[in-house]
Amino acid sequence: MQGVYRAGPLPFTSKEFMIKLEDGNDGTNERCTLVGKTFFLHGSGARSEIGNGIQCWNGFYQSPRPTQIGLSLNIDVSSKSFYEPIPVIEFAAEFLNLEDPSIMAPRPLSNDDRLKLKKVLKGIKVEVIHGRIRRYEICDITEQPTNQLRFTEDGQQKSVVQYFCEKYNIILRHAAWPSFQSALC
Repeated sequence: MQGVYRAGPLPFTSKEFMIKLEDGNDGTNERCTLVGKTFFLHGSGARSEIGNGIQCWNGFYQSPRPTQIGLSLNIDVSSKSFYEPIPVIEFAAEFLNLEDPSIMAPRPLSNDDRLKLKKVLKGIKVEVIHGRIRRYEICDITEQPTNQLRFTEDGQQKSVVQYFCEKYNIILRHAAWPSFQSALC
């Protein structure tokens, strides 16, 4: 096996290699976040604020490369944007350049703002902290405000606001804003 860019044959014959990286289920562990072949170290200080709820993380891209002396690991620097790990309401207020979210709570979002949020948050994974912690992927944003959403439970109509109050003892502060439609991750 001799190539144009190599001075001689490679010291192996197989073209298949197996590389196993140990990480958490979602590519995150206590030391780093893995995205594809790039890893970003936690606590490395290599993060900067871009604005509108988005950060830039510096990390390292890794890929195996065949060389004359065997398989080598190529490591290069990389940068990627991430959403700040803040509550979704705070992110929405920062992204949409709104006033303090507590002041905006009783006011509904405009349809333009709702569509902007839908576009930027669709496919994003969020953690829900009421009850036990669960992860969901945002699929859509409702057109109606949360205080107008109703569903049927045990044959009775119930509002989302009423459900959260009864089930979790939570009073929704931003009930005039739309809700996220999600899928369990």
